[in-house]
Amino acid sequence: MQILNNRLYTEKEISKRLRVSTVTLHKMRKAGKIDFFQVGGSIRYPQHVYDGVMQISK
Repeated sequence: MQILNNRLYTEKEISKRLRVSTVTLHKMRKAGKIDFFQVGGSIRYPQHVYDGVMQISK
């Protein structure tokens, strides 16, 4: 999985794009259902999280 060229989204950006709450994102992270990175004190989500959800919903 190549992540280096992908954009990283903030929690607010990805929740808006996926149309879920930040609480839902937190639950998905804790359950290990989505990939994320912690940069300092901030959580970031790679582009493939959004792409994967969009493919499932088609």
